[in-house]
Amino acid sequence: MFNSRGMPASSHQAGAGKPALSFQITGAPGMSRRILQKAESTPASGKNSPRRWWMSSGTAAAVMAALLVVAAGTVFGVERFPPPDFTSGYTFPTTTAPSPREGWLQVLDVVVLFLSLALSAYLVLVKRLRKYIFAQAVFSIFYFGFYRKGCVCSVGSVQDVTLAMFNNGYAVPWTVLAFFLLPLVFAVFFGRVFCASICPLGVLQDVVLVKPIPLPLWLEKALGLIPFMFLGAGVLLAATGSIFLFCEYDPFISLYRRSGSYNMLMLGLIFLLAGVIIGRPYCRFLCPYGALLNI
Repeated sequence: MFNSRGMPASSHQAGAGKPALSFQITGAPGMSRRILQKAESTPASGKNSPRRWWMSSGTAAAVMAALLVVAAGTVFGVERFPPPDFTSGYTFPTTTAPSPREGWLQVLDVVVLFLSLALSAYLVLVKRLRKYIFAQAVFSIFYFGFYRKGCVCSVGSVQDVTLAMFNNGYAVPWTVLAFFLLPLVFAVFFGRVFCASICPLGVLQDVVLVKPIPLPLWLEKALGLIPFMFLGAGVLLAATGSIFLFCEYDPFISLYRRSGSYNMLMLGLIFLLAGVIIGRPYCRFLCPYGALLNI
């Protein structure tokens, strides 16, 4: 169960008069790990209260302004450089993904993912300091997001694996298979460290979070069913070779690639605006890979 920040529910333990923030990270049977982190206290109205860890309103506003500038470039970039007007009836093919990278660069992507997962597990389970986790999240936004343009993506890799299972003529690239399996393996032993500070779709929402508000329990449970329905629909369509639904309706891919449909760009901005007061709305109420990790 997520709390209003989109994080595992917290609890307070008595001891030394200071509250403790508790995270439950569940791995394989018998490997549950409980992380306790003492919250720093500051005097407030004569009482000690936990120091808020979220960003200041000014910082969040600056981040949102930067994202809007990038989004504006996405919308108007095509108009600045229009394609040539052919008279022969030729139509340009639609580019849906970045061009394949050289072999050693694909290896680099997998190595960076593995090292990021290992570092995230260390920071969450050992160091337990949010500033380091936040720094890694920023790195993930720029590397897996803007630099790699959201491709290859663990969320989208579910469809490649599904298609390969039902179509003998389709071979899953080993890099895609690695992006599909590595987060799952780390989740078994260390918890959902991929979601914590690596997934560029999730951590982007953490950057804009200012002051989360709790949702009614009935509403949170109802919305929590959507990712499982989205996962089922995406797997079914991928198995039949119809469409890669997760990629078509990725709300942040247009922002990272600075291209794509206007509707998807607007959907991404809506999620980011909602993320200012609702912790990780996409992760909690739409992400199919998160639903897979919850199974």
